[in-house]
Amino acid sequence: MSCSKQNLLTMLLLAVVFTGCRQQETANTTASNSQSSAVDSKSVSKIEGWGGWELNGMTAANEDDVRQWAEELEASTVNVDEERFFELVNMEPLHDYATSLVDHVEFKNGFKRGARSKLPTFFAQLSRNGATYRFIGMRETQRGQLGPMFRLMDSGGACNYHHWDLMKDASGKVLGLDMYIFLTGEYFSETMQRLAALSAPDSSNFLAKLMGKNKVNKQEQNLLMKFFEAQGKSDFAAVQSTYKQLPEKLQKEKAFSLVRMMAAMNTSDEDYLRAIEEHRQKFPRDPSADLIELDLHFVRKDYAKAYRALDRLDEFIGRDAHLVNYRGSIAYEESKLDEAKKLFQEVIEIDPYYENGYWSLNTVYVDLKDYDGSLVTLKKLIDSFEGIVFDFSDPFFGEWVKSPQHEELMEYQKNN
Repeated sequence: MSCSKQNLLTMLLLAVVFTGCRQQETANTTASNSQSSAVDSKSVSKIEGWGGWELNGMTAANEDDVRQWAEELEASTVNVDEERFFELVNMEPLHDYATSLVDHVEFKNGFKRGARSKLPTFFAQLSRNGATYRFIGMRETQRGQLGPMFRLMDSGGACNYHHWDLMKDASGKVLGLDMYIFLTGEYFSETMQRLAALSAPDSSNFLAKLMGKNKVNKQEQNLLMKFFEAQGKSDFAAVQSTYKQLPEKLQKEKAFSLVRMMAAMNTSDEDYLRAIEEHRQKFPRDPSADLIELDLHFVRKDYAKAYRALDRLDEFIGRDAHLVNYRGSIAYEESKLDEAKKLFQEVIEIDPYYENGYWSLNTVYVDLKDYDGSLVTLKKLIDSFEGIVFDFSDPFFGEWVKSPQHEELMEYQKNN
C-alpha cells in the first residue's frame, strides 16, 4: 500500500460522483420534477445528531438490524449486484442535505440524479477490478448510534474505512443514509455539500452559507475560490500557498486543512509531514491523518510514530486485520520474528479472507525455516482463494523450494 494509492482511492470516490453530477447539470428536469421525493418536507422528524437533515418518521436501527444490513451490503458488492446495493441505501435525504446551500433548482435536480446513479456503480466497478468491501464490526457512529464499519481495499492494497449511519423508515426497512469516510475525515454528505455548492451556477453565494458563524468577507471568498480552483486543477503548490494566505479561522476548518494535506502529499515529504503535524494540532481526534501518514512512517522506518498512529486508529476502528497486519510487518522489519508470527496468525483469525495475512505469515515461517508452518499456511491460502499463483524465484526461498514440504504443496495445488 502506498500514500499515492490512498490519495487516488479517496479522490476517485469523490470524482466519480462529482463527474456524474456535472454531466447531469444541464439535463432536462421534467422527469425529476415528476418524481415524488422519499422525504415529505412538510412532515419532518428532527433527530438528534442529524442537524439539517429531513428524516420523515425514521428511527434508529438495533444491533440485529445493523448486522443483517451490513452482511447484505457486503454480499451486494461481492456479487456485483448494483440493484441490491441501491435498495439498501437511500440517498434522497443525503442529496437534499448536500444541495441545501444551492438555490439553482435545475442544477439541484441534475446533481441529485447524477449522484443517485453513481454510488452503486462506483462500488460495483471497484469489485470488478478486484477490490474488497468487508464488514469488520459495529461501533458507535459520530451521530451517537450503532453503525457498521467497512474496510475498502483495492487490488493494489490501498485501504480506506467507511462507518455507515443507518435508520429504519416508517415501514421498518433498514437503510444506509450516510457514511463517515476515514481518508477524508468527514461524512460523505459534507463532502457532497461542498462539491454541490462549489459547482453550482450560483456558487458565489455558497461560502457565506457554508461557513455559517465564521463570516467571510469578499477578499476571503476570493481566496477560497482560488484555493478550490487550484485543487480542481491539481496545482498542489498553489493549493498550499493559497492555504497559507487564508486567515486563521479558515485554516482551522477541517475540510480546508484536509485539502491542503492531500496537496502536500504530492509535493514533498517535508511539506507532507508539516501539513500532517499542523492538521493534528488543529484536530487531535481526527483519524484521517493517522491513516494517511501510516505508509510514510513505515517507509521511513519511524516505527514509534507508526505504532502511535496504529494505537489511535484502533480507538476509532477496532482491532482490524489490516491494522494488525501493519503491526506484524513492523515487528518483522524489527527482526522480532516470533512476535510477527503471532500478529500474522491473529490477522487470519480476525479475517480469514484477508489474503495478505497468509503471505506475510508464510514469509515469517520461511525465515524461521519452519517449513511445516509454511505448508499448512499455503494450503489454507489455496483453499480460501481462487487463482493463487506462487513465485518462489527470490533467493530468499532457496532452501524452501528444495524442501519436501514445497514438493507436497505443489502436488496439493495440482489436485485442488
